[in-house]
Amino acid sequence: MDITTIGGIIAALVLFAVGDILEGGNPAGLIHISSIIIVVPTTLT
Repeated sequence: MDITTIGGIIAALVLFAVGDILEGGNPAGLIHISSIIIVVPTTLT
């Protein structure tokens, strides 16, 4: 995986969290374990 791809993924996650904080939310609310269990293995196949 290219270093810019990893940087882009990290930047996207950070910016989602910052946007959520600026709107008064809790960034932990963006994490849904059941969604991760469905999406990640499907993406890797």
